[in-house]
Amino acid sequence: VFGTIPDFRRGLARSRRARSKVFLALIDDPESSASEAYRALRSSLQFASKGQTLKSLAITSAAQGEGKSTTTADLAIALAQGGKRVLLVDADLRRPVVHKFFERAIAPGLSEVLQGNAESEESLRDTPIPNLTIVTAGSAVKNPSDLLASAELAELSRTWAEQFDHVLYDVPPVLAVSDASSFLHNLDAIFLLCRSDLLPENVVEQATRRLRMSGAPLLGAIL
Repeated sequence: VFGTIPDFRRGLARSRRARSKVFLALIDDPESSASEAYRALRSSLQFASKGQTLKSLAITSAAQGEGKSTTTADLAIALAQGGKRVLLVDADLRRPVVHKFFERAIAPGLSEVLQGNAESEESLRDTPIPNLTIVTAGSAVKNPSDLLASAELAELSRTWAEQFDHVLYDVPPVLAVSDASSFLHNLDAIFLLCRSDLLPENVVEQATRRLRMSGAPLLGAIL
């Protein structure tokens, strides 16, 4: 377990953006215990790969609603606040949320770039956080699995890894759909996020097994 994040859902009542139910601890409550936990997770990454830099990584979960998108976004913010050039890519083409987190238009985004309807530079968007750039999911498509398995995304991921210190991908839950399974092996690290006491142990084991069968570099868990 590389990080343990306390339950911050009570913070929604204090959030400046409570009406939209969007709460990012490092933006809305930077002095909270949750924010400190994300900073500790940032520090843990240097030990995750035995001193080697993790250029590209993703946080997934077994099921919907565990908090993998929020955790990915807050970790991206923590890395950017630590002085790293960070790119956050919304690769959850079925239930995208990154554009909501940072109040940006959803398109043009990843789906447009992968279909050849936009250049990759058009999808890069600044955020209010210095050093943090995002790529939104783009318009809805009928074939998200095919797009995420494409050679175009593999090439894009290599290009982005050269341009940024860290590239974080928000991907679908591993047991909900198979969209990202063929893409995850291209990354340096995968972390499985588990909400405490939410799912039976055998479900977490099934998610772990599926990740390993796909060849994904599963390094550990975030609780």
